[in-house]
Amino acid sequence: MRVALQGAKRAYESYVSVTATTKAPEVEAIAKDFVAHKSERIKVIEAWITREEWAKKSANQPATV
Repeated sequence: MRVALQGAKRAYESYVSVTATTKAPEVEAIAKDFVAHKSERIKVIEAWITREEWAKKSANQPATV
């Protein structure tokens, strides 16, 4: 999941760069859509990683009664 997160962040940065540098309005609009999509994807992956880390920590905790 960390590799997926790294890839999503690199793609996000690339699309942000395109929106900042393009002179073509249609390219900017598409890049902005991609930025929004990648931003959501990053949030999902980060939540997934957090959930996995929590599950690992919880599995290592002794049971309490």
